[in-house]
Amino acid sequence: IFRLQRRWELCRTGRSDEGPPPGPKSLRWVEGLAYSCACMAVIIANVTIMFFELQNTELAKQFWLLDQLFLVWYVIELVLKVLLFRRTYLCGPLTSDRIFHWLDFLIVIGGVADQWVLPLLDLAGVMSHKGHHAGLNLGALRGLRILRITRMLRMFK
Repeated sequence: IFRLQRRWELCRTGRSDEGPPPGPKSLRWVEGLAYSCACMAVIIANVTIMFFELQNTELAKQFWLLDQLFLVWYVIELVLKVLLFRRTYLCGPLTSDRIFHWLDFLIVIGGVADQWVLPLLDLAGVMSHKGHHAGLNLGALRGLRILRITRMLRMFK
């Protein structure tokens, strides 16, 4: 609730306790309440689809396009936030926001690797169809997708 209040205050006044982000003023809507709620709705939808996919593996094939669209959303969100916060997005004093920024970054990079890079490597014949390369089991990388639900926790800290 505190996070929602903080976001509402930022949206209403354009100011936060930490000062304005160093990026372009035209991107400050990325930290606004409406965009945060849209992001939360996307995360809830994504986690719901993931739950159904875990219950029935045949659904994973049917929801493939949705999974790709969710990842595109997350990549765009990450790019917008990096453009807004610049290097302070990941670098600086260790705060709870920065920990969540790192978690978001790792989840998105893991999703890109799992959903886009590994299939390309498989097509190129560099990697086997089982997701193993040089003795590494990349199933843990796929497990990062489940951590997307922790992104919602940022709203309620």
